[in-house]
Amino acid sequence: MYCMPAHAVPKPNSSDLRMVTNHSAGPYSLNSMVDHNLVTGYPLDNMTHMGEMLRENYQLTEGSVPMFMWKSDIAEAYHLMPLHLLWQLKQVNTVDGLRYVDRNITFGNSSSAAIFISFNSLVAWIAKNICGIRHLTTYMDDSSGFGPQDDLLLYAPYSSSFPRDQTLLLQLWDDLSILHKPKKQVFGSSIPVIGIDIDPNCMTLSLSAQKRVDLCDTLLSWAIKPVNGTKSHYQLRHWQQIAGWVNWAFNVFPLLRPCLNNFYTKLRGSHDLCHKIWVNNVIRDDLAWAARHIEASDGIHLLRSSFWDPVSADLTAYCDTCPKGMGFWYPQSQLAFFSPTPDLPGSGIFYFEALCVFLIRICNRVF
Repeated sequence: MYCMPAHAVPKPNSSDLRMVTNHSAGPYSLNSMVDHNLVTGYPLDNMTHMGEMLRENYQLTEGSVPMFMWKSDIAEAYHLMPLHLLWQLKQVNTVDGLRYVDRNITFGNSSSAAIFISFNSLVAWIAKNICGIRHLTTYMDDSSGFGPQDDLLLYAPYSSSFPRDQTLLLQLWDDLSILHKPKKQVFGSSIPVIGIDIDPNCMTLSLSAQKRVDLCDTLLSWAIKPVNGTKSHYQLRHWQQIAGWVNWAFNVFPLLRPCLNNFYTKLRGSHDLCHKIWVNNVIRDDLAWAARHIEASDGIHLLRSSFWDPVSADLTAYCDTCPKGMGFWYPQSQLAFFSPTPDLPGSGIFYFEALCVFLIRICNRVF
């Protein structure tokens, strides 16, 4: 039997606390017994998927149908998943000298997300293919979608009407005994989804002024050059956190992706979360560049302006890049070009993908 330390951490954007059992504490921690190759890389829906649905709907309705955005949240998500009896013995909590066995998934285990995502993906499949909820994205325990403002359906347990698809999802959760609470089921003309405000009528993704300030402050703190010969470094876990934060911001600032080109290259080969990695001048410049653009932006990404039908393109080219080479071809003219990837120290795959697109633009001018 194992008894891991437990503590409480603040929930993001909330005054509530979340209980966390530290499964990474000590040399014989529970997380050290998990094969991480089996519990990483599970994809999550993001604003790209939502944007595709919004653009498709906008094209079909020509923006003439007022829409509500909605979001529903599962209560105690991870803890809904039961565990194998032998693993339950490893989840013992001590309170006032008494031992309690936690029989369900906890927030501190490295496999918790993979297990819950696998389950909730099946629920999302049922919602789309059996219940007919077409416009649905799922991010961990948050599900969101949109529907016409004049198409509401009563959800009797809450004595409230919600957009039809939202009510159908809540009814499905009831059939599957998935817990949820009234305060976490919201809808409106514009609501935040994973921290980003979505307006399905104006077709915008936006970031609040405060969130932009917080992100810029962090980027600039990394970009500050040390004085008196000192060096700045952060643990690998902090590098991963800032990368995740910036990737999240790409939903609103998609053109800033190059700022992480050198960033990811710096992390290559690092696995120990406590390993210290130095920040070099190239990365400082990249993050400062991103911060300047975010500060100058209004924090709004117009989905409507980024939509166009590929059929209307004057010229179509396909390109791809790998560590050994890059190439592109024009299907109309059957012309193709290939080149070995240049040997440029410190340049990652993102750089060569951008280079390949740049070469296409040059060829377009030539031909």
